[in-house]
Amino acid sequence: MVKKELGDKPYENIVWKDENGLSLEPYLNIDGNLQAISITNQKNWQIAQTFPSENDAEWNQSILTALMGGVQHLTLDFRNQNFCNIGSVLKDVLLDVISIRFINHPDPLKLLQNFNQFAVSLDLDLAKVSGSIRVDQSDEMLLNQIAFYCKTSLPSFHAVEIDGIGFHNRGANAVLEISASLSVAHNRLFQLMKNGMSLREVNSQLQFNVGVSSSYFVEIAKIRVLRQLWNFILTNYDSSIDQEKDRCLIYAETSLRTQVEADIHNNLLRTATQTMSTIIGGADVVNTLPYNAFKEKSDVTSMRLARNIQHLLIEESYLGAASNAVSGTYYISEIVEQLADKVWSLFRDTENNGVDAPEYISSLLKQQNDVRNLEIEQGKRIVVGLNKYQQTASEIVT
Repeated sequence: MVKKELGDKPYENIVWKDENGLSLEPYLNIDGNLQAISITNQKNWQIAQTFPSENDAEWNQSILTALMGGVQHLTLDFRNQNFCNIGSVLKDVLLDVISIRFINHPDPLKLLQNFNQFAVSLDLDLAKVSGSIRVDQSDEMLLNQIAFYCKTSLPSFHAVEIDGIGFHNRGANAVLEISASLSVAHNRLFQLMKNGMSLREVNSQLQFNVGVSSSYFVEIAKIRVLRQLWNFILTNYDSSIDQEKDRCLIYAETSLRTQVEADIHNNLLRTATQTMSTIIGGADVVNTLPYNAFKEKSDVTSMRLARNIQHLLIEESYLGAASNAVSGTYYISEIVEQLADKVWSLFRDTENNGVDAPEYISSLLKQQNDVRNLEIEQGKRIVVGLNKYQQTASEIVT
């Protein structure tokens, strides 16, 4: 029937081939070789938002405003911040009912110690104080110090962040982002186990950070592939690992690299569909970036709109009530299967590079980013509002 509709056009014209090397038929029937998506009930996710450094009082006010607006996970970005009083910044924040993440601090171990002292001064149960901290992956000694500090002093903190967002924003496609993340995570697992931590202790401290782009179905599949393959790696160390009980934490953030300054409000549409992909894919924490996040500091309105995208998806699209929205969809199952094969193949290639793996990943990142930029420049890759469908001056409403 398809060939009849196509007439003289070849069938191959409607087989979708994307930048990850996937080749997808326009329709799929049940296939005995197709593996079911091995994810059970989707957990509710936390709404996250990032707060760049300000003076202590203003920073605190920005945080409290966002919490009143429904944020459940705070990321404090200490870039350009030399000193702050953590007690003043987090005044009136209920640390035992939200999660907190620290990034870009010049002395992360000292920060954690100060944060721990503040939590103790509030007489909190430290087992209920959850969050994470991002540390330079090249500083092996500091990574070990922070992992063991969290093990004893902040047991619900994730001290091992795997920065897939960094790979993503540097140009990685889905295959490279997930395979590189798995490689870094496997190295951290091996090193910390060698230093005396158990497999489950390391896994409980691990957090995968994932950047989510605009290829809607691929991004849903990407998060599921990450869980599937990390679970496979763990079970090769310990066959008693349970997919749900020992579930890894995934923090997903909408793509910064897909944002454009021209026709800027198109970024709202991009982040909305990207957020849907992260939720349906099964992320635990979702950070919808403001539509002007590429600027140094977003404004109050753009921060509110970003939060409300998730509220609309919960209250009007009922994504919070769906246990497994993609169950039974052959199309996404096929993407998961093909993507998993390609990710695993590249992961093995990366592992085979041994100590040169970081350089191998960097060379692939540069290659993919150069190709993407050239395709955008030549119009082979369409970015709405950037190289196609730009508003004219007469169409812009002031």
